[in-house]
Amino acid sequence: MKPSLAADEPLARLLLAAESELAQKGFHAASLNDILKAAEVSKGSFYHHFEDKEALFVAVIRAGLADLPAEPLRLHGKDLRAALTQSAEHLMAWSLGHASFIPLCETFYALQGEGRWPKVQALWAEAEALVVEELTQAQARGLVRD
Repeated sequence: MKPSLAADEPLARLLLAAESELAQKGFHAASLNDILKAAEVSKGSFYHHFEDKEALFVAVIRAGLADLPAEPLRLHGKDLRAALTQSAEHLMAWSLGHASFIPLCETFYALQGEGRWPKVQALWAEAEALVVEELTQAQARGLVRD
């Protein structure tokens, strides 16, 4: 993941340090103090940007999702099998350069399943709505059946 902010900005450093810590240790075992130390950011600066560790995790996931190649995920009139095959190929190629995002996605899935992380639940609902919208449009074009 490559934050669009300058690498020396506290927010960019927080996102990069959190990505590493969260990918290595998972959400529950990740230490906010270790993230702050690695980012060389004070707790005050952290709380200026984020409400809590969950908000930081969601920001890391959002940054990773923003870095995904979105265009290949669209159907654009292709048949569903071809679109899914192309999407899988693009995601596999993309993931080779973004290895830390895979464990982050696993953690994201696990946290949404716990049902006690409202910020994670909200992001999951957004992602789910995008998939439903794409499939609904594909169904309207006759590419997907009930």
